[in-house]
Amino acid sequence: MKVKKLMLASILIAETLLLGMILPPSVSAASNKPIIVGSKNVSESKTVSEIYALALEHAGYRVTRKPNISNNVIFQATQKGQIDVYPDYTGTIVQTYLKKKGTDKSVREMAKMAHDGIAKDGLTTFQYAPGDNRQGIAMPTETAKKYHITDLSQLQKKANKIRFASQGEFEKRADGLPEMNKVYGKYNFKSIKDYDASLLYRIMEQGKAEAAPVSTTDGQLATNKFTLIKDKADCNK
Repeated sequence: MKVKKLMLASILIAETLLLGMILPPSVSAASNKPIIVGSKNVSESKTVSEIYALALEHAGYRVTRKPNISNNVIFQATQKGQIDVYPDYTGTIVQTYLKKKGTDKSVREMAKMAHDGIAKDGLTTFQYAPGDNRQGIAMPTETAKKYHITDLSQLQKKANKIRFASQGEFEKRADGLPEMNKVYGKYNFKSIKDYDASLLYRIMEQGKAEAAPVSTTDGQLATNKFTLIKDKADCNK
């Protein structure tokens, strides 16, 4: 019997994963067909997907890993049955894939919107994680100090001095640069260039850009090399 397509609606910590990973009865550890575990091409997604893979293997399932899939195609790959499970964010599912407004929604409401919205495609979500990860803008700390930028309003005023490194998506997502333009005024960056998401910190370190979209849980933000720019309007839901 064909493995039912699964999709996880949130980045999960290991404890939540072990409690929340429920496979359909048609999938057994004795099955010859492996469960395909995918990940996006960002470190957090790859880490969590590996947790999935190890947990499934520990339970006796065969697993095939498919890492580093572009964020633009991974959801469609799941719809087509090319991937059985992967970690994703409730906000991404609601606002990017379902094209619905997710601002001002509670964590529980976002999770329900994601779960109900993808059900029409034969997909399901597991219990969402208690952890929270949002989009943010980071700058090298020295650069932020040089231009006296601590929040997004100040970044907007100095945008013409800033080369912005993106991953080809942030400047298009409704909850990304378009929302910032709406809240703070248009960001007329000196330039915007797209790079692989995994290279954004390196691009800033190499002096090729002064700002980039990041995940607020990135380990690089725990160092003094980079500064997360404050969002006083809290427009990154």
